[in-house]
Amino acid sequence: MKPIFLVLPLPLNKANTSMHWAVLRKKRALYFDVADLLCAKAMRQRKKYPPSELTMLTATFYLWAKMDQDNLMARLKWPVDWLIHAGFIADDSPSHLLHMGIPTQKIDRKYQRLELVLTQANTQLISE
Repeated sequence: MKPIFLVLPLPLNKANTSMHWAVLRKKRALYFDVADLLCAKAMRQRKKYPPSELTMLTATFYLWAKMDQDNLMARLKWPVDWLIHAGFIADDSPSHLLHMGIPTQKIDRKYQRLELVLTQANTQLISE
């Protein structure tokens, strides 16, 4: 199966902020709605196939300024949850999702976004 390329909105950086749980829940729902709209065509094509047993995920953030690497990983939570919601991956457990390293980051102040590449893993090559 060919790799799937997705461009998602930049998720909220909530690592160094505190918000009421209800506000955070509304922002997460809005993020999912925007991601649904931006990736509607890919979602329609993806629904033809069941999620693979193991998927490899590569992420590239396009940001205003560079971030700490641990904050980048935390910022992937909503996009990974959305991938499950949209049917691109079965689950975010290690038996279904393999992160291909720490997300890379590039500066793009005009068009901030998150680019994801999903690749079906060859489970014969990966030992547990």
